This record gives sequence, C-alpha cells and structure tokens, in this order.
Amino acid sequence: MKHVYMEVQTYPCFGACPIYKIQVLPGGEMLKEAIRFNKDSGSFKGQLSEEAHRELATMYHNAKWTEYEGSYKSGYTDLALTTLRYSEEPGDTFKVTFELEAAPSELKDIALHMDSLRRRAEWKSTMNY
Repeated sequence: MKHVYMEVQTYPCFGACPIYKIQVLPGGEMLKEAIRFNKDSGSFKGQLSEEAHRELATMYHNAKWTEYEGSYKSGYTDLALTTLRYSEEPGDTFKVTFELEAAPSELKDIALHMDSLRRRAEWKSTMNY
C-alpha cells in the first residue's frame, strides 16, 4: 500500500448530526473540515501514528470496494448520509455513499472508526488569525 488516500464526509440530517470531512493522506497526515455540530468548526490538521495509519489503511484495503453499490439509502430524506472514498493509486478512487444503518458492515465499521478519529485525535487549527 504505497499511496493510500482515505476520506470520510458526512452530510446534514434533520437534527444535529455532525457535518465534517476528514482526509487521511499517505503517511498518516489528516485534514479535517468541521462544518457544523462539531466541538469546533474550521480547518484542522492532525497526524496518525504509524500503527494507527496502518490499521486504518488495512480496514479500507480489506473492504470489498469493487462489489459495493454506489449508494445504500432508504429513501428517507431526513437521515444522515456518509460518503467514503478510497484510493491506492492515483485515478482508482472508489466512492460509496450510505446511511449508516443501510451500509454493509465493513463500511459501517470504517465510518465509525473515522468518526472516533474526529472525536479523539489531536487536531491543530490551520486558521491564521
């Protein structure tokens, strides 16, 4: 896994669902855009340890990307949506959008793991005041 790009993006629901985008770049650098209903809003950077990066990359790598449908939605417009993107080489990006309850278990596990990173990682603001 030379070049691994991983991303999670969440969208609004009818309520206070956190809206954010987290990108994990090769080497474990993380970029977060916290839009609404997060502890802090704005742009942030973080860094995964080598072990945490390897664990996350393995979760993404082991998912069956070529077998997934492009979306898993119930049709209810008030439920939160999540999009996962994954690439091992430039140009081979996989993308799946889903409601958490409708997602295959591997995608649900990845989304929940990424959300835990949002809440527990050490984030530093990239905003210059």
